Amino acid sequence: MLARAATALAKDASELKAVKQWEAGHVLGMAFAESLALWGVVVRMVLGGALWQASLFYSVSLVLLLYWTPRLPTELA
Repeated sequence: MLARAATALAKDASELKAVKQWEAGHVLGMAFAESLALWGVVVRMVLGGALWQASLFYSVSLVLLLYWTPRLPTELA
């Protein structure tokens, strides 16, 4: 979804459908990354897991949030 939207935005930045696809793709990616952090909270608080177990979820979530940071497309894919 993001690659197609990025290609369309690189060609014409005013295309509304491509902007909505780009936005939806980034919102979904951020939501998936944040859900991993919430699973870490569940492991720690609800299931009584150790901090190191929850930290695995927290660290993967942080890496994904940094990797999937929204960026404007600058060139054709």
